[in-house]
Amino acid sequence: MEFREILPEELDRCIDVVVSAYDQYEFITNYFPASRKKKLLQRLFHCEFYARADSSTTFAAVTDEGQIVGICMICTPEQREPSMAGYLKHGAIGCFLTGGLRNSIPWFQMNDANDAACYAVPDAWYLATMAVHADYEGQGIGSELIRSTVIPYVRSHEAKIFNLVTNSPRNTVFYERLGFKCFHHREFEFRGKTLGAWSYEMRFREK
Repeated sequence: MEFREILPEELDRCIDVVVSAYDQYEFITNYFPASRKKKLLQRLFHCEFYARADSSTTFAAVTDEGQIVGICMICTPEQREPSMAGYLKHGAIGCFLTGGLRNSIPWFQMNDANDAACYAVPDAWYLATMAVHADYEGQGIGSELIRSTVIPYVRSHEAKIFNLVTNSPRNTVFYERLGFKCFHHREFEFRGKTLGAWSYEMRFREK
């Protein structure tokens, strides 16, 4: 397994990994019906990845056969959120229409609030997306990608804080094992379903 920065032409392959990983993620399933989910995921992450393409760094876990099976997208403190123009250019309106306005508007409001605790921390680097293809989950690929490649990269740029948010209780254990500590928790309610949001951070000692 190789861990490396992706090439520009590999963006679509990375999107396929995230779509697979998010298929059963409450972050999506609590808000959108199954009939809309796959197409919506493809549009959402196409918009996200292409809007962030020039302002983020994405690392991948690549098999010996050259298949991308895991990804981590990280952003500097100055690049944590793309511009609205960037989102619109890469299909934000299509995301709204695919998800249906009654579902999409609450989801986008939740998504903004979901990131708020991390974005409020000055000078923090941000883990925007972490995903492992569903066929490769449980093999330690995600943890090794973060431990051996992402954290050293962030640390090498003299970062003081590296943070992220997850909406899965299972993922809280994953990030705590890697050394992240929870600094904020909240919940979102939508049509009788509850979605948790746990914000985590890793602080680096100054050299």
